[in-house]
Amino acid sequence: MPKLFLHLFRTPGYIQNVCAKTTYGFSMQNRIISLGILFFIGTTSILFFITALAIWAFTVLLDRRLIILHCFTSFWASLYLWIVPAWSISIKGRDKIKKGTTYIIVSNHQSQLDILAAFKLFFHFKWVSKAEIFKVPLNTYSSHRH
Repeated sequence: MPKLFLHLFRTPGYIQNVCAKTTYGFSMQNRIISLGILFFIGTTSILFFITALAIWAFTVLLDRRLIILHCFTSFWASLYLWIVPAWSISIKGRDKIKKGTTYIIVSNHQSQLDILAAFKLFFHFKWVSKAEIFKVPLNTYSSHRH
């Protein structure tokens, strides 16, 4: 079975900047960057969610597997990985993925970044999760749509 590796690592320059603290905590520059990134993620999440609803509404009858919606959400997740300087992901072995072949993608969930990394594959997949996850309102909508 072909192997696909996702390597998650922090960029050394960012770690040095974060570790450069003032006597009162993180430097003002890091706070401004963090607030800017959080604002960007917050506002674009609302816009992308509305766009995802529209894509779903227009394609649900034609695209039963929701591949078009999955491509959009893969872009959505990848955008956040490209924007945040602290998150650097390297994917090796993507060329080993064959269309029409079934794969099991396993994540160790050492962080929430694993979910975004899975979407960065731009490979159509379905989520498998324990039943309790579907009781959380936003997770329920998102999980049933993918």
